[in-house]
Amino acid sequence: MWTLLAALTLLAHSSFSEEPVAVVVSVSGKVEWREEERAPWKLAAKGLRLYQGSELRTGILSRAVLVFVADGSRVLVNEDTELVVEAKGLGRVLRPTGRVRMFVGEVYSKVRSGREFEVETPVSVASVRGTEFDLSHDAELELIVVDGLVELSNALGRALAGVHADHRHIRHCPELCTRAACDLRSLRWVNTWTR
Repeated sequence: MWTLLAALTLLAHSSFSEEPVAVVVSVSGKVEWREEERAPWKLAAKGLRLYQGSELRTGILSRAVLVFVADGSRVLVNEDTELVVEAKGLGRVLRPTGRVRMFVGEVYSKVRSGREFEVETPVSVASVRGTEFDLSHDAELELIVVDGLVELSNALGRALAGVHADHRHIRHCPELCTRAACDLRSLRWVNTWTR
């Protein structure tokens, strides 16, 4: 009996890990992917299925668009970006949360209303529920919220940014900044590259 239960548990877990987390729906320029950290990089193409832990990187003047399978959230990946796609709760919950771990670069995310989504960088996590935002991380972190609310948090605290919050534009300094003004030039620039 225990052997049968263990086999069924293993089978159920492996079937969830074989489900794609996201699909590449658009590629422009040099976009590469790999299944895991030590695997060789391969060229990405439209229609590529990305699984839990798959890595994606874009070169100079290159972009990609990902759609998360669980909820249809779209992530536009800008040039010189490296990230990992994940589904938080995959195999444990009915509707897993889309998640991107971004090491460097910029992503513009459109999350469906009522759905949760996270973008983690080395210095913070942006958590959203049905919103549209741009997050970049190079020497510093920058968050621009186009619609809805985003909570930006790290070990030092948290800040809320959005259309109905005190601000929609946050630049990260060594401490998590909680006071910032909306920079309309940045919003125009985001709208230009995400079209």
